[in-house]
Amino acid sequence: MTAAALDRVEVNGLNIAYRDLGSGLPVLLLHGWPTSSFLWRDVMKPIAAPIIGGMITSTVHVLIITPVIFYIMKLRALRKGTLKVSGLAT
Repeated sequence: MTAAALDRVEVNGLNIAYRDLGSGLPVLLLHGWPTSSFLWRDVMKPIAAPIIGGMITSTVHVLIITPVIFYIMKLRALRKGTLKVSGLAT
């Protein structure tokens, strides 16, 4: 991952360095002394990634993976002879 550029801001006379990555609601990742923002290098990018990725994988899971698993389970039960008719069938 290419690290976000290091920016600086002065707050109450103190010079604070920060990295700004992504968009949306801010997330503050703190480190202790003597570490640096390098500590968060593998965490920053996934957090900064847009939520759209999660929405796409969730949709794929609900519309494709879950029905396929359900179908395979019902097919196995049918072949074993253990498939039972639900009380909802008319």
